[in-house]
Amino acid sequence: MKIPRLNASGLLWIRFPAMLGLLAVMLVVGQDGVKKVADGINLRLFNSARFEEATRSEMEFNDLLNKAYRFTQGDGTVSREDVRFALDIFWSRMDTLRTASYRDALASGEVRETAIVSRVFASLPRLDAAVLALEAGNPASYKQVGDFAMEFQAPLLEYSDRSYTARRNQLRELVEKERQSLDDLRSIQIEFVGLSCLVLIYVLVELSLSRRINRRLKVALEDKRRLLASDHLTGIANRRHFEEALAEQSMQGSFAVVLVDLDGFKGVNDTLGHAAGDHVLKAVAEILDSLRLEGDIVSRLGGDEFAILLDGSRERARHYAEAAVARVSTGCFFDGKPVRISASLGIAHIDDARMGATPEQMMRDADAALYVAKAAGRNCIRFTTPDIMAMSHRKQALQVEIRSAIETGQIDVAFQPIVSLADGRVTSLEALVRWEHPDLGLIDPHELVVAAEQASEILPLTLFVIERACNIRSTLGACGRDLQVAVNVSPRLLTLERFSDAVIDVVHRHAVQRGGLLLELTEDAMMDESETVLRNIEHLRDGGIDFAVDDFGRGYSNLGRLAGLEFRRVKLDKSLIDNVTSSARTVDIVRGIGRMAADLGMDVVAEGVETAEQFAALQSLGIPFAQGYHFARPMKPLLLLPFLLGKPLPVEKRTLRAVR
Repeated sequence: MKIPRLNASGLLWIRFPAMLGLLAVMLVVGQDGVKKVADGINLRLFNSARFEEATRSEMEFNDLLNKAYRFTQGDGTVSREDVRFALDIFWSRMDTLRTASYRDALASGEVRETAIVSRVFASLPRLDAAVLALEAGNPASYKQVGDFAMEFQAPLLEYSDRSYTARRNQLRELVEKERQSLDDLRSIQIEFVGLSCLVLIYVLVELSLSRRINRRLKVALEDKRRLLASDHLTGIANRRHFEEALAEQSMQGSFAVVLVDLDGFKGVNDTLGHAAGDHVLKAVAEILDSLRLEGDIVSRLGGDEFAILLDGSRERARHYAEAAVARVSTGCFFDGKPVRISASLGIAHIDDARMGATPEQMMRDADAALYVAKAAGRNCIRFTTPDIMAMSHRKQALQVEIRSAIETGQIDVAFQPIVSLADGRVTSLEALVRWEHPDLGLIDPHELVVAAEQASEILPLTLFVIERACNIRSTLGACGRDLQVAVNVSPRLLTLERFSDAVIDVVHRHAVQRGGLLLELTEDAMMDESETVLRNIEHLRDGGIDFAVDDFGRGYSNLGRLAGLEFRRVKLDKSLIDNVTSSARTVDIVRGIGRMAADLGMDVVAEGVETAEQFAALQSLGIPFAQGYHFARPMKPLLLLPFLLGKPLPVEKRTLRAVR
């Protein structure tokens, strides 16, 4: 058979449909391949971000253990709030890793075992209780945290290592896939170069596909950057992003650092639950973000703390802060119920005069202003001033030195007699802490207590005072003077689980009889009806310790509430005593309190009696006991014993006419 001869024209007509078919196939296959490559890149970027989150869990756990250990070792640079903050970060990380997107991402790589996340998260309440039991300078209190670490540290390390390996492999695969896709595209280009009539079509198709890949890659990368710089709960900037922005801004123009702390947020969590707390945080974040202008940064530092970086003048910062306070105070709704909350703001404005300040200094200055705002009654704003900065530096110095001041004897205890107005007999003593600082002189007791609370040294300080009080009582008892000794107690101590045990241990070691020690609490402490507070009061009362309410009449006064708690003594606030000789209304109030207290079986002590006129007025009103400079100043133990073994205090028999 004769084989037909094909010419160039015939070959062209034969190949042209084939080329068109090949082009069509390659277009379809190429488009599908590019789509798969882009989807794979997006998935790997998505998973890679979650692998990085999983990797950080082990570092945050180690950071929590390190801070807890240093805190119990007495490291003054680590406070209880630092330990709690580290726990909140780790808790948040575990909660995030439990979400469906994270589980799917981790299960898609080398991290096959994700049950450890659920196990750790289920055990976090136990870790929370262990952290709550930590005591500054008490290594033994670290045991529960250490047990938790022994149980979970190795699995978390393995989990983190697997996450890191998976992330590294994902990135390697991503690079390889990108390289392979580029090689495929080059092959397609070479193939189409020979098809001169279809080059233009191919170029247009290839450009279209390439742009689509670039868009998807850009979106994926932007999503990754956003995840790294955003707070997972509120969606606004996180602490890392804020600190980076502050470091960049610190060398430029006029700007302000604003710190925001929510007033009463803990009460929302305690009464309505964490879901309500999260809802409030989101609402506040939305308010703060809605007030910002282009270039401003609104971030959540953690918990109920927010930070804002504002560009512009001091006046602009004031307008923002006032608007924020007003908007936040309107509250929000949760499950159809109104939630009331307010905010305190501290502002550090940076201008040309303070251009050299470091980001750390700016944050400390704003924090100092925030502290003053909260102390001023909350729901207000304060700017940093030279006085506030000086106060901040002083406060930091005192916090660092408290423990050593106790050990070196700078902090000591003085005792002020409480006398019977009937015969001048000393019936009891009040222990008053005193700090004679070598450089700053005598530190105000209130300033000392606040510094101790912020440095997590209030428990050691209070136990030191109770120890001295029990010791002086034993000494006086040996001399035939069996006097009750009163000690002021910070309300914060009643929220500590081990407080009552620690006090009772001191009482037992000194063999103090029932009623020999009396703890004075403020009225505010009595408004806290949490389980821990009530349990501590009941345990201490069972241990033979009496209670008194201090500064009664200063704030919300409720004798019925005190009677329900079986308080033995009411101490009238000095503000009432100051006016008892000049105000008929005050006279009526003091007389009424005295009568009601007597009906309820409680003693009444007038504080701050400084004049004979005040003494006479109180005596005429039937107030049985008093203390103050009119009778005796606080004195050190060396002077107290001779004073008590001498004659009774002189009491004028004459009575001045009370103001009626």
